[in-house]
Amino acid sequence: SQADCQWEIGLRQDSVSSLKQMLTLNPTDHQGVRYLLGARLLELDQNEAFDELLEGHGDKSTFFLYSKLLREIRRGTDEASLRALLAAAQKKNSFVVPFLLESELLPGEIPETSTSGSYDEAVLYAADLAHAWKQTPGAMTWLRESVAESARTERKKPIAFSPQVKKRLKKLPQVSGGHW
Repeated sequence: SQADCQWEIGLRQDSVSSLKQMLTLNPTDHQGVRYLLGARLLELDQNEAFDELLEGHGDKSTFFLYSKLLREIRRGTDEASLRALLAAAQKKNSFVVPFLLESELLPGEIPETSTSGSYDEAVLYAADLAHAWKQTPGAMTWLRESVAESARTERKKPIAFSPQVKKRLKKLPQVSGGHW
C-alpha cells in the first residue's frame, strides 16, 4: 500500500496520515488498518494519538491488549494495573512474550494472516511492535521481571483424586509385587 511505501522510504508521518485517511474512509476497518496505524503511532512515540485510536477503534485483540500494556508502561501506571493488563494479554495470546523477550526468534518468513491467539498472530505482533517495546525505557526489563515473578509465584495444586475415582481404583484387581 501507499502507507507501506511511505514508511519504507522514511516518510513516516506521511504513512501515518495515509493510514488515518484509510481509517476515515472505512470506519468499520475490515482491512485491519487500525492495527498497523497503532503500531506506527507507538513506533513514533505518538502516545496521545495512540490513545485516541484506542478510544475510537480499540478492541480486545492481542494487538490492542499488548499495545495498551506498552502504553501504560510509558504512562507510568501502577504495578498492579500493569500486571492485570499483562495477565489479560497473555491469556489472549501466550506466544507474544517469548518473541518480545527474544527467548524465541521470529521466523524468517512473516505470515500474512493469523487467527486470534495463534503463534502466527504473535509473530505478526512482534514483527510490528518489538522495536517500540525496546525503545521504551524500562519496558523490556519490566516485562522480563514480571514474567519471571509470575512463574515463581504460580504454584500448581497437586492432583488429587476425587472420592469416586478412589472408590473405582480400589475395585481394580491388585497384584502384589507387580511392576508397572
